[in-house]
Amino acid sequence: MAKALAYQPPAKGNRIGIVTNGGGPGIVMADLAERYGLAVPALSKSTLSIFKKYVSDGLIPEIATFSNPIDISGTGTDESYAIATDVLLRDPNIDLVIVLALHHPPALTKDLPKKLIEVMEKHNKPVVVMDMGSTEMSDWVRRQFDERNIPTYPLPWRAVIAAKALVDYGSWLRKVGALEDHVGKL
Repeated sequence: MAKALAYQPPAKGNRIGIVTNGGGPGIVMADLAERYGLAVPALSKSTLSIFKKYVSDGLIPEIATFSNPIDISGTGTDESYAIATDVLLRDPNIDLVIVLALHHPPALTKDLPKKLIEVMEKHNKPVVVMDMGSTEMSDWVRRQFDERNIPTYPLPWRAVIAAKALVDYGSWLRKVGALEDHVGKL
């Protein structure tokens, strides 16, 4: 929690978006989030239209699903991940994004963290990243995000607890009338 609170702005609400390239881990994350009192809402119609356009343009795989969690599938590329994250961060129904940076499929490269960081830094919404595992590659991926003040975690429940801390802090700031001072107009 401390890392998330130190690195990211507070969340304006409890509505989270999840992007992954593995449907199972995305569902686990959504279930955990709801268990901790976070909402995993449907995306806005305009966001769904944007996703469909990216699919028709060939930038996101046809097999991808957009019901939140967003699953770009194991065939998703670095670019697909970056696009999906950007679209999700722009959705007005989403206050915070959790990215499951599952770097294992062959379509992803070591450039994934760089591409995601570029997208994340363009937005003022909080982001939490999870890259499961304790391999050398997992450690390297997490370090890329942490070095840019984007908190990463090796386990889903730790990422959800971090997200919940950002939501709770935003809620407290709203109660004392100071939320806009910390997050501006998102």
